[in-house]
Amino acid sequence: MSDEQRARFTGRDIAEAMAAARRHFRLSRRQLQYEVVSGRKVGPVDGGEPGMIEIEVWPAPGATPGQPEPAPAEHGRDERRRGGGGRRGRSDDRGRGRRDDRRRPREDRHEPEEEEVQSLFPPPEVTNPEDILRTLTAALIDGLDLDLQVEKITINEIGQRVHLTGPDAPALTEADGEGLEALQYLANRLLHKDGRLEVRVSFDADGWREKLEQKLIDKAKRLAREALDSGEVRKLPPLGPYERRLVHLALAEIDGIRTFSTGNGYRRRVNIAPADGS
Repeated sequence: MSDEQRARFTGRDIAEAMAAARRHFRLSRRQLQYEVVSGRKVGPVDGGEPGMIEIEVWPAPGATPGQPEPAPAEHGRDERRRGGGGRRGRSDDRGRGRRDDRRRPREDRHEPEEEEVQSLFPPPEVTNPEDILRTLTAALIDGLDLDLQVEKITINEIGQRVHLTGPDAPALTEADGEGLEALQYLANRLLHKDGRLEVRVSFDADGWREKLEQKLIDKAKRLAREALDSGEVRKLPPLGPYERRLVHLALAEIDGIRTFSTGNGYRRRVNIAPADGS
């Protein structure tokens, strides 16, 4: 692979940097390979720009690149590092994307039709939960242009879990798993509309969430012991609804402990208190 066929891109995470690479090479995610050049750097405590990640990208063997756009200039990346990140910092890329869209033939641009929405799911006569989940997950992965596969689907205390693996797994676990949360939220909304699955579905990538949840449960049990010893309430940091449910179930097995959530919004705090306390 010659140096001329390689280019570097930056983003707040791998997914954002790869989106710029796809526009540059005019190739799909599956036709590109990459390596991380520099990882996310944490900004100053009192503000400043969030950390960026830089990757080097090149076409996969056998891929035929289109007419590439110029790679981002070094000074362009420097401007983003000085504070041009975020939506405004990406305005040039978005503008090129819109112009590219106008150059495409009219038949390539259309609003999603009912048949396309229905194609996210298997036919109505299919009722097996795993078949439904595999079909939906494959459709979402393809729509998001991610290089991922369903490794397995398991059942836990809360519902079904889809285990994903593949080169793009890090893109889902960056920034405290924001990608996983987004995928999980979208899938559950679609499943609710479909109506065939009544259980909640969660997603994991390369075992990242499983390890995190075990740490959370261990911490919750430690705080429960402290609450029993001291007679005082202990609190966990704000958690999403799935993690809160996980803690409630894990601590329900401990005699003399009760749990309840406080706060508003999506993320709330789980309170761990002695059962006979206030």
